[in-house]
Amino acid sequence: MFFVQIKNKKKMHDFLWMYATRFEHGKLVSPNNFYSYKKHLEFYLKEWGGLFDKFGSNISIAQGPSKNRSIWDENKNFRLYEFILSLQNKGHITINKCYLEDYGAYGGYDYESGRTFPTIKDTALKLNIKFKKRPLEIGRLENSFSIHYGDLKINERGKIAYYKNHKFCAIQARNNSFKVLCYLASQPDTNISILKIYREFEPKSKVRELSLKKKKVKGWIKEIKEALKITQDKNRTIDISIVGDDVLLTQDTR
Repeated sequence: MFFVQIKNKKKMHDFLWMYATRFEHGKLVSPNNFYSYKKHLEFYLKEWGGLFDKFGSNISIAQGPSKNRSIWDENKNFRLYEFILSLQNKGHITINKCYLEDYGAYGGYDYESGRTFPTIKDTALKLNIKFKKRPLEIGRLENSFSIHYGDLKINERGKIAYYKNHKFCAIQARNNSFKVLCYLASQPDTNISILKIYREFEPKSKVRELSLKKKKVKGWIKEIKEALKITQDKNRTIDISIVGDDVLLTQDTR
């Protein structure tokens, strides 16, 4: 058994956060990954609910090709590790430990060092995770929010958004700012034209001046950031920026 060591933890954290977020939004393409994020939620939380009731908040998970065929089964292909990363990013669980477990059967051998290295066939990635909430509660929270992005959660049906502890309701929004937030959050990490946003939410507008259209969209963005206290947050995890003639919702890992 040996532990995976990471020299630059911040860069790795940023990469894994981006990776998990892409999974949540269906941007990790796999020909065999037929199940949606919500299907993963339903499957794993049901399985972990029993473990939680039996063993408490700390559980260990080991899954490798030789131990569980479901992750390679072309009809299932559950993406367990992306899902666990996603739950950690949302504050539902903490990954206490992550390491490779070598079963030592058919590993390779380095003649210079005299060390044996396991092959992927005989290795499982093992995780120890701690639940901050009961799996049942996680399920209720996840199902109430239709959009997650970093610390941003949006309940489109209830017309309410949260960023950390800050709330933004559609009822308090002037004009289309809440709708614009949902629009941006449904396609994060994507440059979206200011004019496209304007046409989306002001389809009957007779305004011709480009500067006035841009001013309108910038006003919506300003209201969103003020309502969710994004600008004032020195440790913000997301940002909405205007880059040239585009608007971009992205993760801010400063």
